[in-house]
Amino acid sequence: MKKIINAILLLATAGTLLFSCRPMDLDAHKLGPAVSEDQLAFSFAPSSATPNIIEFQNTSTVAGVALWDLGNGTMVKGDAVSATYPFAGEYTVTMSLYTTGGSATISKVVTISADDYGLLDTPGFNALTGGADAAEGKTWVFARYTKGHFGVGDVNAAPEANGPAWWQCDPNGKDGCSLYDNEYTFIQKGTKLIWKNKGYIYTNENGMNHLGQGGTPNPVVGDYDVPYTPGEGLGFSLDEEAGKLTLKDGAFLGFYTGVSEYSIITLNEHLLYVWCRSAAEPGNAWYFIFVPKDELVEPEVEPVEPKPTPEPAWFRPEAETNLLGATLNYESWFSGADWAGGLNPGLSFNNDIKIVVPEGIGGGEWMGQFKIHTLVPAGARERFDFCCKISSTQAGTATVKMTSEADGEDCFFYNGNVEVAAGETVTFEEADHMLFDGTESILLVFDFGRFPAGAEITISGLCLQKHIPLSEKPE
Repeated sequence: MKKIINAILLLATAGTLLFSCRPMDLDAHKLGPAVSEDQLAFSFAPSSATPNIIEFQNTSTVAGVALWDLGNGTMVKGDAVSATYPFAGEYTVTMSLYTTGGSATISKVVTISADDYGLLDTPGFNALTGGADAAEGKTWVFARYTKGHFGVGDVNAAPEANGPAWWQCDPNGKDGCSLYDNEYTFIQKGTKLIWKNKGYIYTNENGMNHLGQGGTPNPVVGDYDVPYTPGEGLGFSLDEEAGKLTLKDGAFLGFYTGVSEYSIITLNEHLLYVWCRSAAEPGNAWYFIFVPKDELVEPEVEPVEPKPTPEPAWFRPEAETNLLGATLNYESWFSGADWAGGLNPGLSFNNDIKIVVPEGIGGGEWMGQFKIHTLVPAGARERFDFCCKISSTQAGTATVKMTSEADGEDCFFYNGNVEVAAGETVTFEEADHMLFDGTESILLVFDFGRFPAGAEITISGLCLQKHIPLSEKPE
């Protein structure tokens, strides 16, 4: 993603490869014979430890790769596998065998005659459900007062050791939407799940479209509250060895991503920290932190002096007070509607910054990011001014944001509605802004995801200065 300006020398060598003209031996590359169900077989028997653990063995007469659906929410691969069934009942086990000639599938029903709750007496199940003695189960809610209780990062980097790099929600940062109304009660007996909300779930536009259910834009924290009533008789499965928590019957954890399987980062009696691969946005990994409901306590927060009302500034882009130097440290990230990134804008630098929006741009905010790491430090409550000019060959809506290097919720300013008409230049000015906390480097963020492909955008006249009151300007 990052593209730091550097001179790169590419050395290439060329050679000639000589190949034999003899035709390929076609017989050596034919597919194998087709596989049929009558060639497949598997056996199963209780383990020596307990009749609720069943051991399976692929006994097919043809070689291949065996993939199992064990009927308990678990999928595994291999010729010899085992499955745990804590509860009495009938379980349909399916084995699919993949060979060079194709695949075939067979199923058998495994009958478990009695419950064995001892199989659930494990650290993970006890932490999640409160144990077998907790008849009413254990209820979890979003850790809303914890930094990063909700966040998103690159799926290719997941799970990230320090939490998602793209965005982490500030404490109570989604207050005012339906996210915090969700409660999940996990009951060990019967592996039951009770999901309560107030008739809504929270998601973004891509999630709403993937769900196929219209919602209402949230005017307080953005994105959408979507009508959704959880089903009855829900369940869950917990695979401690694989570190997977799966909610059954399409249930999901509060923010809709199109999936019900979550990878566990941390699970203990006080914390449930998971992430998932979004189906609605394949490039995104979403992170969620939950705590037991009875342990959610709003911390006492010392009153913070509000930021003062900004006053007008005297912008001096040509003066020494302009803190931006000649060297530009930048990064860009452009994406299609799938949020997978990977699009390469045209970039050139000659006093001005010129950006050509690439083909395939997704058309949404934050799908065309251009960031400038200014390397200009800012102390807590230190006041700054910023201005620039933006022009484009085609009309579009830009976003301009000035924030800390960490790009948190506390920013100098954010303007997501900078309208740029085709062929015209917009003068953008923001005066007298500050952070509550300092930063080692002020970050300038531009987004051109809502411009059409081929639009040629120019950023010029950049000026970042410590606040100069307009009253100091000579008459």
